[in-house]
Amino acid sequence: MGTITAGQGPAPVTAARRDAAAPMSDAPGAERRADQGTVTAAERRAGQRWVWGIVAALVATVALNMWVLRIAGADGGVNAEPDYYRKAVNWDQAQAAATASAALGWTADVDVVRHAGAQAVLAVTLRDRAGAPVRDARVTVRARWNGDARHAEQSTAIAAGDGYAVTLPLVRAGLYEFTVSAVRGDARFAQVLRIDTSPAVARR
Repeated sequence: MGTITAGQGPAPVTAARRDAAAPMSDAPGAERRADQGTVTAAERRAGQRWVWGIVAALVATVALNMWVLRIAGADGGVNAEPDYYRKAVNWDQAQAAATASAALGWTADVDVVRHAGAQAVLAVTLRDRAGAPVRDARVTVRARWNGDARHAEQSTAIAAGDGYAVTLPLVRAGLYEFTVSAVRGDARFAQVLRIDTSPAVARR
């Protein structure tokens, strides 16, 4: 602590010291800084709207993704060729059977006679190399809708005139893959046909 000598008064108070000793509220800009630190009700509501907007966007995105997933899986999802491993292993035998079938010179034709509800009546015609009907054969027809490789319907045809008839539960109209197989004695025949069973096409 300093000592005041005789004849010496207190040190004069300069402007700098006076400003330093003044309260912070009197400092320049203090009122502006106080105003900036105050959040008004309008600003608070605006901030809440931003938060709710972000939440709504996230919820809409999740809902849209769920809807897309539902639509994508409505038809059963991705389809894979059934028994593809077994077919790959037996590739040589399948090729030999296909060659023997082609050597017969037979041809198959499938006509949609009637498609009412889930049932379809098919007329199957088999002809030999000369175009004559192939009778007395054991004929089976396998049908698979083109949009679903996992499900197929198969039935044995019965003789009907110069051909054969078979009834299959075809749930929907559209493009189908029909595999016609026929066995008569030692002769084995198979042919794959793609036929549109839509009513407008079937009537042609």
